[in-house]
Amino acid sequence: MDRPLRVLIVDDSQDDAELLIRELQCGGYAPTFERVETASAMKMMLENHPWDIVLADHSMPYFSAIEALTQLQLSGLDLPFIIVSGSIGDGNAVACMKAGAHDYIMKDDLTRLVPAIEREVSEAKERRKCKLAEESLRKSQASLANAQRIAHLGNWEWDIIKNEFCCSDEAYRIFGLVPHSLCLTYEVFLESVRVNDREFVKKSVHDALYERRPFSIDHGIVLPDGSEHVVHEEAEVVFDNTGRAIRMNGTVHDITERKQLEKELRILNESLEQRVAERTMRLTELNKKLRGEIETRKRIEEALHDSEEQYRLLFESNPHPMWVYDLETFYFLAVNRAAIYHYGYSREEFLAMTIKDIRPLEDITALLDSISGIDTGFNMAGIWRHRKKDGSIIYVEINAHTITFAGRRAEVVLANDVTERKWMEEKVKHMAFHDALTSLPNRILFNDRITQALAHAHRNKEMFAVLFIDVDRFKGINDALGHTIGDQLLREVADRLKSCVRNQDTVARFAGDEFTLLVLGINQAEHAVDVACKILGAFKRSWMVSKHELYITASIGIALYPNNGEDTETLLKNADAAMYYAKEQGRNNYQFYTPAMHARTFEKMKMETSLRRALDREEFVVYYQPLVSISTGMVVGMEALVRWRHPDRGLMLPEEFLALSENTRIIVFIDELVLYTVCTNQDMAECRFEPVCVAVNISAHTFQQPSS
Repeated sequence: MDRPLRVLIVDDSQDDAELLIRELQCGGYAPTFERVETASAMKMMLENHPWDIVLADHSMPYFSAIEALTQLQLSGLDLPFIIVSGSIGDGNAVACMKAGAHDYIMKDDLTRLVPAIEREVSEAKERRKCKLAEESLRKSQASLANAQRIAHLGNWEWDIIKNEFCCSDEAYRIFGLVPHSLCLTYEVFLESVRVNDREFVKKSVHDALYERRPFSIDHGIVLPDGSEHVVHEEAEVVFDNTGRAIRMNGTVHDITERKQLEKELRILNESLEQRVAERTMRLTELNKKLRGEIETRKRIEEALHDSEEQYRLLFESNPHPMWVYDLETFYFLAVNRAAIYHYGYSREEFLAMTIKDIRPLEDITALLDSISGIDTGFNMAGIWRHRKKDGSIIYVEINAHTITFAGRRAEVVLANDVTERKWMEEKVKHMAFHDALTSLPNRILFNDRITQALAHAHRNKEMFAVLFIDVDRFKGINDALGHTIGDQLLREVADRLKSCVRNQDTVARFAGDEFTLLVLGINQAEHAVDVACKILGAFKRSWMVSKHELYITASIGIALYPNNGEDTETLLKNADAAMYYAKEQGRNNYQFYTPAMHARTFEKMKMETSLRRALDREEFVVYYQPLVSISTGMVVGMEALVRWRHPDRGLMLPEEFLALSENTRIIVFIDELVLYTVCTNQDMAECRFEPVCVAVNISAHTFQQPSS
C-alpha cells in the first residue's frame, strides 16, 4: 500500500519537480506536493500547510537552497531539508550541510532519494518524540521544585570524590543563598552549621561514611544575614563495588517554625503546671475561676476543630495522591480524591484494602522492612513500584510523616508519580551504554563487563575468553551498495552473533565492522574454539539484505584470561593482534594469540618506518636485466628491477620488502621512483645502445591513483 507523503518542492522547473514525484511514486509513496520558487511563496506554504519534507534545488533565478533553508529555520518548523541539484560542488555541499541541510542528492542519480527521505523523516519523528519527552521531564522537574518550595524541603547530593554538592533550589533558599550562586563543598557546608552543633554534625557524617549508618538529625544553621534557623537532615551514603564511599544523598527540611512552636508549647506547659500547683494551694480561688477556664478550653477546642478542618481541606485538594494508613494493620484509613483518580479504586475499595494490596508481590518483603524502620517524624521512603486497579505498574516517589489519626499510630503519605522520569532515565542509561545501530553493548559497557569478569575470575580462579571479530571485506559492500545496506548487514551480523553465545556471555559492537565477545566460565581453550567455529559456521549462510544476496566471512582473534593478559587493555590488544593474524592467514578463520604476533607486528612497523625513510634517503636503486634474442644474440629489450641498498642489511631483493610496500601503499612512491629513473637515465644513451624497450613492473595500486 502506497505511503502518503506531503512534499514541498523548491525548484524553478516543473519538469524537475515531476521527475522527483515519479521517483517517490516508484519508491512506494503517494506524494502530494506544491512547487515554489520564491521566498514569499515558500513562507506562505510553510504557514498554511503541513509538510513532511522539503526538497530544494541548489540554485534558481530568484531563490537558492541556502535562502530556502533560512526561510525554513525562521518558520520554527523541524522539517527534513534535502538539496536535490543538477550541479553542486563539494564546497557548496559542505556549506549547505553546515547551514542545516540534512542531505544532498544529485538529479542525475536519484537512487538515494527514497532511502534518504525515509531516513530523514524517521529521524524527524524521533526528534519530535525527544522534544516532547524533554518538555514532559521539564514540567515534572518544575512540579517537584514547586512541591519542595511549598514544603520547605530541599534535597542535595554530595560527590565525595570531587567534594562537590549538587543542591535543589529550595535547599539553597533554606541556607539563605541564591540558587546556584555558590559552588558548595563540605567545608562551606560546615561553615554554615551553628558552632555548637558542628562536632555533632561531623560525627553523624563520619558514622555514615565509615560505619554505614544513615543519619536523621536536627541542627542549627547560620544564614548569611546572621539569622539562625533549625533544619532536619536525613542522608545515606552510596558505596562502589570496592566499598569506598562515593556519594551521599540527603534532604534538608527547615523546621525552624516547628521548633519555635515546640518551644512555646513547652513554655506554655511549664506555665500550666505552675498554675495547677498554685490552684492546688488556693482551692477557693480556683473554684471562682473555674468558669473562666472552661470558657478558655472551649475556645481552644474550637480552634483545634478549625485546624482539623483546614488540614482536611489541604489533604483533599492536594493534586498528588495522599493517604493515611494504620502502621499496625496496614489498612487505609483515609485517601484523597487524587489517589482515587490516579489509582482507579473507589474510596470504599481503598478503605477495604491494605497498602500491601497496591504493591507487586515481589516488593512486599522490602515494604515490611521499610515500615519496621519507620521512626517518629518525617521520612523519605524513596521510589517504589505501585500497582493500579487496571494492573499497570507505576513508579512513585514517597514522602511520609508519622501522625496520630483517630487514636491510632498512623502514617500520612504523599505519592508523586515518576514513571515517565524513571523511563527517561532508563532510556538515557541505555543510550549511554549501547550501540545506536545494533542495540548491542558498546565499548564502554563491554570494557566494564570485562572488568567485572576479571574480578570474578581472579576471585574464583576461573578462565574466560575475549574474541575480536572483524567482518571481512565489509568496506567493499559498503562502497558498492551504500551505507543503508551496510547498516542493515551489521544489524544482521549482530543478530547472528547473539545466536552463537549464551545469555551470560556478552556480544558488543566495538567499532565500525568490528565486534567483540566475552565468553565466561570456560574450563579449557576448546570451549572458545567451539564458539569461534559456531560463528564461522553462522557466517557461511548467505545474507539477504534488501533483496541483495551477500556472502561474507569473518576473521576471529582469541585471547584467554589469564594466559594472554590480566587486564582489560591487554586482553583486547592481544585479541586484536590475533584477529589481524587471522586476516593474514587468508581470512575466514580463527587464531589464538601468541607472543610472537606482537614481535611480528613490531618488525613490520620497523620495516615500514625504514621503507619510508629509504625513499627520503634515496636508498632504492634500479638495475637493468637485458632481454637477448636467441636467434640473433642481440639485446632486444630490458627489464627494470628495483633493489634496496639497506644501510645495515646491504642489498635487499624485492621479495623482502615488496609485500609490505603493497599493503602500506608505499609501492606507489617506489613505482614513481623507478619510472622517473628509467625515463631520465643517461647511462643507456652513453652506452650507445640502439633504442630498445624497457619493461617496468607497476603495482595495481599505482594504476588506481587519480593522476595515473
